Amino acid sequence: MPPKNSISLSRRHFLKLAAAAVIPPILVQTSGGPTDWSRETDLARSVREFLEGVFTGRTMALDFRRINAQYDQEFQIQINSERWFPVASCFKAWVALYYYLNTPRDQWQDTQGTALHSTVVFSSNIDAGIVLADVSRRTSGQGNPIEKFNDFLRLNVGMTNGMYSWDWPGSPTIGFTDQRFLPSEFRNVLY
Repeated sequence: MPPKNSISLSRRHFLKLAAAAVIPPILVQTSGGPTDWSRETDLARSVREFLEGVFTGRTMALDFRRINAQYDQEFQIQINSERWFPVASCFKAWVALYYYLNTPRDQWQDTQGTALHSTVVFSSNIDAGIVLADVSRRTSGQGNPIEKFNDFLRLNVGMTNGMYSWDWPGSPTIGFTDQRFLPSEFRNVLY
């Protein structure tokens, strides 16, 4: 089994690569029209090859795609995509993306021991609330930390639903809600 630090470093590096892949369109060669996976650039290939090495021998899977504004798939990286694995908190990957896209690069704090690292690597609910509250302070517009995160999910990611609250004991998001996603007989929530 690899040392604990190598797993943490791999995940952190993966998150940085994932955030970088969302931002620059240089991972694909475009000629003005739709693109496809067969025209993988050298950078996309190097990202894929690095991730294949990280995932080798691990019980993990990845299906990562870049979809452009015209809804064309520009690239796709799939590793162990045919296998199913349990997911503790898949929404926390969106918390990481929310953080990276709303935090200046020179202010990124994602090393071991930071709230972002603990959110993604250890699935810490309290740290997820810390990240949501922190990013909310840097995000313009109206709304509390839950509303701003839901706006990001709806407007940037394209989700149609969001979370009503994030009231984990010790989280700075206790008491904040998004009434647009209030549980009701039409919006079932298991508790």
